[in-house]
Amino acid sequence: MNETKRGGIVLRPYQRDIIERAANASGNVLIEAPTGSGKSVMAKALARLEVERGGKVLIVAPKIMLLDQLAAMFADLGPEVIHGQKKHDIKAGVFVSTVQTAHRRKLGFTPSLILIDEVHHGFTGKMIKKLLEDFDGKLIGLSATPYDKEGKPLKGFDLHLNAYDTRYMIERGYLVPVYSYAPVKVNLEGIRTTAGDYNQSDLEERFNTIESIMQVVGATKAVIKERKQAIVFCITINHAEAMAAAYRDAGIEAHAMHSQLSKEERDRRMEAFRRGDIKLLTNPDMLTTGFDHPPTDTVVLARATKSQNLYRQMVGRVLRPCEGKSDAVLLDCAGVVNELGLPTDPIRPRRKRQIANGMKRRCEECGGDRVYRRVVKSRAYWQCPECGHYEAIEPKGYACEGCGRIWGNDGRYSAKDGKLLLLCDCGHESVVSEATSEEALRAIFDPAIVAAVQKRVVAGYALWLIEKKGAAFITTPEAARQIRTLNAYVKDHPDAVPRFEESIVRQPDGWRIFPREYEIGAKSVEKMRAAFYNANRFTEAARLLDELLQLEGKPPLKRWVIEKTLQQLESSPVEGIERMTVKRLKNLYSKRKDCNTIDTFIPFIEEERGVTALPKQTTSNIKGENHDPKILRHR
Repeated sequence: MNETKRGGIVLRPYQRDIIERAANASGNVLIEAPTGSGKSVMAKALARLEVERGGKVLIVAPKIMLLDQLAAMFADLGPEVIHGQKKHDIKAGVFVSTVQTAHRRKLGFTPSLILIDEVHHGFTGKMIKKLLEDFDGKLIGLSATPYDKEGKPLKGFDLHLNAYDTRYMIERGYLVPVYSYAPVKVNLEGIRTTAGDYNQSDLEERFNTIESIMQVVGATKAVIKERKQAIVFCITINHAEAMAAAYRDAGIEAHAMHSQLSKEERDRRMEAFRRGDIKLLTNPDMLTTGFDHPPTDTVVLARATKSQNLYRQMVGRVLRPCEGKSDAVLLDCAGVVNELGLPTDPIRPRRKRQIANGMKRRCEECGGDRVYRRVVKSRAYWQCPECGHYEAIEPKGYACEGCGRIWGNDGRYSAKDGKLLLLCDCGHESVVSEATSEEALRAIFDPAIVAAVQKRVVAGYALWLIEKKGAAFITTPEAARQIRTLNAYVKDHPDAVPRFEESIVRQPDGWRIFPREYEIGAKSVEKMRAAFYNANRFTEAARLLDELLQLEGKPPLKRWVIEKTLQQLESSPVEGIERMTVKRLKNLYSKRKDCNTIDTFIPFIEEERGVTALPKQTTSNIKGENHDPKILRHR
């Protein structure tokens, strides 16, 4: 894998890329890299570069328990640990401290670089703000989950390096694949939300019961006995102790890890776990940061959470590879996957849903409360009859009713009788979505709503007639006949208007509503596919694929993916790389895989060939949805 050394450290290609981009950046840098990707290795390389330039580096740890770990990591740089009243040598080049100590003590020196490990821990807090007051140097934050409670990247950084996600690491063998199961169905109705997450007292009252604990243990013990080692994330210390006792009663050597234990006892239990004498550790949140034992291959979520950061941190503990370990298993006993998606999904901004009348969904465009659900071309959509707005119901994770395996966009789905079915590898078919019932539709489409739908659809069609046949045609008897026919059809079948953007096509027996793949003036899906498979240039293939995906009702290619791939093609020294990239794009589509992963293909080929071409850092290297390359034809 074309690894190189810097300062005695073996660097992987992505680590080298991140280090060089961060070191050469002029402003503050936010480094996002999954658990197990070697953030400490990258931090050490960045610190070494700064010391070699004559600067001073302050490394900030989120917890006291990580001070010794960080000091050991930077040992060959002679770090000074700043803690308590112990004096430190201000002539050193590297200093390690907690944010609590660093913000309230006079350091005696001015750092030129501040590295904040696990930057998502309290970055917006008062202590870090005070630490950064009058600081003119560079700030680099590192985290697997550098996002706030709303799922947005932490503010205060000029550059966000996030090109290498969990899927990238798994595909290249840096992390092991994780398979998710939902062995327990939970009911979170009535649990309050406090500070953006489920209220801990409510969770404790609901799930720290004999019945709930025994249900979790009974549903997971068989799997845990077959695996190497496991960790269980619980709600509170009491819950962790109760879970450990229940697992011991089930024949599994289990112990709890929490802050009420002495340091000596925590160290003793951790050492026994590393030796394999303890098979399972339960904990409330102690093992979400700094826990590193690669043989651990199973994680049980016995606590619910709305925090995307906490979720990814918990699952990240079991993804590190080691000899004899081929995968990891997530046993979700708290409905977390259903709430937040699969652990390999990217963290997304939390959408503010408009809720009225209990849990009734509202349209995010017009606020209408008559939103209904329908299935079109094997995709489930929310549809607003009042304004025509629609949005795909993205699968956050559907559990097979047969084996409990949870699938996301990587699953196989099929539409049948108005229902969307999950086709699991175990052979079971599970209903994951179905159109609103006829009774509900009759209530939604009352005369006022039907009139609004008629007005919207007919106006759209009239504009199309004017555009295609000229303004004069709209006044002809033929146009009037067409519009009368369309009005009658919509009145009789308002629910058959799939989406506002879907087109109206004339048939011998009248006017009907059809999906966009039959859009007037557009190529059929079959012709579009043929054109795509015949494309030889990436720009042409990307444009055709983007249109093809939209016609099929699937999410289009992301603009930043196309722009990034074009930059990679321009700078890559690999001969024939464009031909290989186009072929890979066709394979992704034909195998029904995520075509947006094409942005990782060229770096992978370069790594395999032992070459690399680092593109210049521009704002387009940062993922976002504002990029709008002109190679795409927008509707």
